[in-house]
Amino acid sequence: MLPAASSADEDLTALLTLLQIENNSNQNSNWVSYPLIIGAVTASPSKATTPDVDSAFWRRSGDSMEITYTYIHTNNAGAAAGTGIYLFSLPSGYTIDSSKVVVSADTQTGIVGSMAVETVAEGKAGGALATYTNTALASRAANSSLDGDVGSALFDLADTTVKYSFSARVPILGWSN
Repeated sequence: MLPAASSADEDLTALLTLLQIENNSNQNSNWVSYPLIIGAVTASPSKATTPDVDSAFWRRSGDSMEITYTYIHTNNAGAAAGTGIYLFSLPSGYTIDSSKVVVSADTQTGIVGSMAVETVAEGKAGGALATYTNTALASRAANSSLDGDVGSALFDLADTTVKYSFSARVPILGWSN
């Protein structure tokens, strides 16, 4: 016959349960705004001086970072195309976990999200978002007449009207479920 549980045992069980709940809740966070930088493989572009929308948010979800981004300008004053494929930055201080997703200078490998783009010159297109470096994402977009990497050659920031919108789920180094 086992002895009855003492109040100390019950208190310890309750404490351990609370610690487990806290540990699980620490693996998820609320949405946080951050200044998303658009760089490029060769020379960084410039966003318009007064974009209509330039809004990036991230949150932790288990071992991954969820990111949403919307950028719109209808007046391209101050915008410049830069040179090369555009690179969309993660928040400062975070690194993609390359043991969980391929990181490659290929916009068709390591897919972690989707992107919608629109410019006056190229029209609307949809595409995939891929891990391009350990700290940045890139996109390849296509419509009925175009297929290529988002950057200075297609869907560039210097166009009169530009709309970018994406969401991604990126595994982060050092985070676990």
